[in-house]
Amino acid sequence: MKIPACISGLIAALFLFCLCGSSSAATDPWKEKPTCVFGMPYMAPAVQSHERGIINEILKTVFEPAGIMLRHENMSYRQAIKSLAAETIDCTLDIVGSGKKLMQGRVTMLFYDLSAAHLKETPWKGVRSLSGKYVAYRYGFNLASLLPVKYTLRQVYSLSSAFLMLEKGQADYALDSDKLLVEAMRESHSYAHHFTISPIKSYEVRPAFAKNEHGRRLRAIYEQRMKQLAESGKLKEILEKNGLDAVEAKRILDTF
Repeated sequence: MKIPACISGLIAALFLFCLCGSSSAATDPWKEKPTCVFGMPYMAPAVQSHERGIINEILKTVFEPAGIMLRHENMSYRQAIKSLAAETIDCTLDIVGSGKKLMQGRVTMLFYDLSAAHLKETPWKGVRSLSGKYVAYRYGFNLASLLPVKYTLRQVYSLSSAFLMLEKGQADYALDSDKLLVEAMRESHSYAHHFTISPIKSYEVRPAFAKNEHGRRLRAIYEQRMKQLAESGKLKEILEKNGLDAVEAKRILDTF
């Protein structure tokens, strides 16, 4: 039976409307994009406001091509670990060998060079020098579990305060990564020639993800994309743009 032209035209119009409606739904600009919520305190220059800093830049470069927006939530590291367990954030950082039962990515992002800052006249004979001493460290970072000696902790909310404590004799040493200690020393306006920074040990830093379906998807994307960025040279470019020299960048790239 021949379909009248008016009915045929109506069917074609309805079909076209359905196609357009389907296409609009697939690319709905109002639909909220998937997000990776990254919980960490500000740690200049690594983690800064407005998703800036080397760690934020790496994570954005990893996730945004997959259509996942990065959102950084500023919180203490202690709170970030609790929030990850409660699945109210999707990602934080952890070091290999920390002992925490977190779902780490299997690809190294950076190295954390744990170091001790102290006055030049304060003796340093390796990590044993911390034994029985007063040691300043940032609130929320339990570094004591990483070291084989016991010392009295002096928590500070700003690492720059640790240098004022060193100057006043309120602490013997301050612990953190070498780069963060140098940055904090500048912020404190202390005299750099009064201090020295002694290396203790290097740890590999990897992101840790929430133990749910979204977290497992983020981890898979992270591992795949990091390898692609390393192979393409983009990761090296990001590292060096953010102040790592060729030797430091090579140390990271050699882990792939």
